[in-house]
Amino acid sequence: MAENDDILAELRSVFRDEVDDHAVNLERAGLTLAREGEGPEARAGAAAEVFRAVHCLKGAARAVGYDSLERFFHAVETRLGSARHGASPDLARVAADAGITLRVLRACSVSLAERGEPDEAALAEARRALQ
Repeated sequence: MAENDDILAELRSVFRDEVDDHAVNLERAGLTLAREGEGPEARAGAAAEVFRAVHCLKGAARAVGYDSLERFFHAVETRLGSARHGASPDLARVAADAGITLRVLRACSVSLAERGEPDEAALAEARRALQ
């Protein structure tokens, strides 16, 4: 049992690093989406990066047993999926969802480092913002 606990602790440590890496990518993508002067290719690439980050985080949260984070990322992924498809993707919605996700990542980065658990208050606030 102790070996499994050690493995889970190591995986969660890797997850915390992944959260920080994805936060940087989401911030960069959000800035690209928000810039009026960016071309359509750059904005589409940024939207794809947001979706990719959320998808990866969802799977990683599941792998390390952070169910509330997994559910949150799943909800964001579903919203992003509908915003990305169609003749004219809703890039403003993608940018807003990236911002909400970025706030969750920042809050959870701190709480995961300090307590080893996601910031449930930040997740609850983010879920309300998604509605």
